[in-house]
Amino acid sequence: MKTNIFKSRRFKHGTLATVITVVFIAAVVLVNIIATILLDKFPLNIDLTKEQSMSMAEDSKDFLKKLDKEVKIHVLAEESTFNQAGNFYYTHALNTMKQCTQYSGKVSLDFINLEKNPTYGTGKYSESLQAGNIIIESDLRYKIVSIEDLFEVTYAETDYYQQNPQISSSKAEQVMLSGIMFVSETNPTEVTLLTGFSEVQGGYSGIQSLLESNNYSFKTVNILTEDIPDSSNMVIIPAPTKDYTQKEIDKLETFLGNNGKNGKKLIYLASYQQGNLPILEGYLETDWGIKIGSGVIWETNASNVYGYSYYNTLNTLTGNGYTDGLADSTLPVYMSASRPVTAAFETKSEMKTTSLITSADTCVLQPMDAGEDWTPDNETKQAFTTAVSCTRTKYDSDTNEALESTVVAFGSLDFFVSGALQMDTFNNGDFTVNMCNDLVGKEDNTLNIVPKSDSSETLDITEATVKVFQIIFVIVVPIAVLATGLIIWFRRRHR
Repeated sequence: MKTNIFKSRRFKHGTLATVITVVFIAAVVLVNIIATILLDKFPLNIDLTKEQSMSMAEDSKDFLKKLDKEVKIHVLAEESTFNQAGNFYYTHALNTMKQCTQYSGKVSLDFINLEKNPTYGTGKYSESLQAGNIIIESDLRYKIVSIEDLFEVTYAETDYYQQNPQISSSKAEQVMLSGIMFVSETNPTEVTLLTGFSEVQGGYSGIQSLLESNNYSFKTVNILTEDIPDSSNMVIIPAPTKDYTQKEIDKLETFLGNNGKNGKKLIYLASYQQGNLPILEGYLETDWGIKIGSGVIWETNASNVYGYSYYNTLNTLTGNGYTDGLADSTLPVYMSASRPVTAAFETKSEMKTTSLITSADTCVLQPMDAGEDWTPDNETKQAFTTAVSCTRTKYDSDTNEALESTVVAFGSLDFFVSGALQMDTFNNGDFTVNMCNDLVGKEDNTLNIVPKSDSSETLDITEATVKVFQIIFVIVVPIAVLATGLIIWFRRRHR
């Protein structure tokens, strides 16, 4: 009598083995799919660089995790553009953009080839799009940067025409987070630069760059021909060399008065290059109690000098204003060729002045008209105030809420030079951001991100070691796996 094949032991074992194999393969495929999704959405990689250069700052991670608005990042380039072998900075930029999506489910990232999609963005963006642009957008607004903006570049001393830029650090995290903050904030803080009176060249680039990276938007207004926008929260007067007329003073007073509601801020940057400005600086003294003095502060003690010039003085924060929240308020601030700034009064009616920064008491004042034979020996040594604020306060008749407008004056435009703002040995950068945030009441959406440089170390391996690894992984391991498989097959075949 024939045995039913479907009831045979071999069939049952074979069927079970087949089922197990199918289930195992399906499980492997499923695990692979899940792992791929997890790798795309969650930071499962480990940063083994010495300075954790491939990892985001904790503040950046926290901001992304709390983001509550949809943000899209469109990179107008192939992803392969960033996969340049051995290029730390391009790898870091790509990794940063991907981490933005990993730490926030609200952020999406895609790569678009403009050659294949030449009409992309037509009619949607006012700018002309180019390959290499990165568009960061929400339903509120958008911001366009370029791949080049993600890097800090330097030039060799012999590269006189600056034709061969060398990447020195990555600003990818700073640029991307700043863009996300800008497009996601409901009411971004607006700063207006007032020009039109032959301002000292380059006098505001440092503060503009710093504040833009901390989610401030900038406009430039020629106050000679234009009014200050009502939407502006703060204006900056960057060292004009020609005096205002009463017409411009009226515009300033209208802005600061804000129809009786106050709430506006002004930062005045002085410079030794200005000369005599009786109307503008007279307004600051008469109406705001801030006197911009004549002369240049000179330091006699080499211990309080930065570099080789006695004009480059190390000043101290008084602690009277805008220092709360600083990591270390005892760090010095850099001032170069500063004019003295003094308070004409301490309190007056609705107004109160505050000294913010002072020099050491070993400084003297060099007259503006000093000749080449001038020496500090016969001058009186004393501490000079180099930054003063004045706040005008009125109270709302219905709510009794304090309504404040504030003017802050600095004796040196070079307080805001980019180098001083970026150096962690000085408090210039942190104090500037802290002060501006305090002035406009900005508490959220500010980050202090340090550029990342390639500090990785190479793994030193000899040629002999390389050959040993090749033999092990190319020959020994495959043969061992094959032999193991043959032994198992042979034993089962003859069981």
